Amino acid sequence: PDDRSAIDRLRLQLTEMEAKAGLISDTPVRHPHSASEKFSSEKSLSHCTRLLRPNEALLSFHIGHKQSFLWALTSRGFEVHAVPGRDAVSDRIRRLRAALDSRSPKYPQIAKELHDLLFSRISERVRQTRDWILVLDDPLFDAPLAGLVASIRENAPEYLIERHSLRVLPSAVMLDSPASRLSTRAFVAVGDPELPRVGGIDIS
Repeated sequence: PDDRSAIDRLRLQLTEMEAKAGLISDTPVRHPHSASEKFSSEKSLSHCTRLLRPNEALLSFHIGHKQSFLWALTSRGFEVHAVPGRDAVSDRIRRLRAALDSRSPKYPQIAKELHDLLFSRISERVRQTRDWILVLDDPLFDAPLAGLVASIRENAPEYLIERHSLRVLPSAVMLDSPASRLSTRAFVAVGDPELPRVGGIDIS
């Protein structure tokens, strides 16, 4: 009986964390830029994996006070990984933004540390997907994720955006929305070519 109660409590905790991460949605899903939403329970992990294309991965975070979790889903399955708690994540993000604002030469190494903190445990199957769909949780909304450094070779950083396209959704249930799908048609994008030097590196 004691073991059964413990298992039931763990299942309940997992369900609550999944709901907060947007992977299931019998409870309202809150997002800083939208009102609360309520969705049916069919928006489960297995349902989300069926909505993903072979070249896509959904990475959904739940940031807790003592411990956080990352759900990584592809069309072939899902995995769950522990991530440090809110204070550790927030501290790394503050350091990263300070290094970026001051154009510190230490930026690449600090950006690599935050990348590893968040993504070092995901499998090669997830890493090989081209398109990443991110469901973030406070404080990750303040993190310049595209500017994280995935690797440093011969003092040359490789940024996360060089490996993957990055798209943010308010919650995983938005995978079911036609508006969440990118057009497959070709397009031309024009941006400002004058970019600052970061860590002594000209990224323009």
